[in-house]
Amino acid sequence: MIRNRRFENVKVIKLLLLGITTAVITGCMSESPIGANGIPAKKYLVGGGLAIEWVAPTNGTAYLVEERGKKIIQTKSLVEGDKFDVSIDPTIAAAAQWDEILGTRILSAKLLLYFVPAKEKDIDREEVLKRQATKEVK
Repeated sequence: MIRNRRFENVKVIKLLLLGITTAVITGCMSESPIGANGIPAKKYLVGGGLAIEWVAPTNGTAYLVEERGKKIIQTKSLVEGDKFDVSIDPTIAAAAQWDEILGTRILSAKLLLYFVPAKEKDIDREEVLKRQATKEVK
């Protein structure tokens, strides 16, 4: 009976250590602005849609991503004040080209724009949105 309890206690301790180790590793991995698939973390999401016109609040990199297929469509280095502009031409020929690029029908695609500041540690998504709002007001 005592031996079984010790064995169970050892199992519990091992499971706790495994859980803590997993949490620490996962936590460390989530600090990177770019995920394992090359797509930025959700906190860098700044827009989306089939027509995007966005101005960079600071130096950084914009990523246009087709979310459903997890495919990066375009990346662009921007300096503060640069515009990132994309709009989908509604003609049938253009839609066919987009379908080929995306690997899915453009009408079912979910285009998202991410922006990762060059000095990522100094700025977060709320700052990006505040700066963008401030520039739009001016």
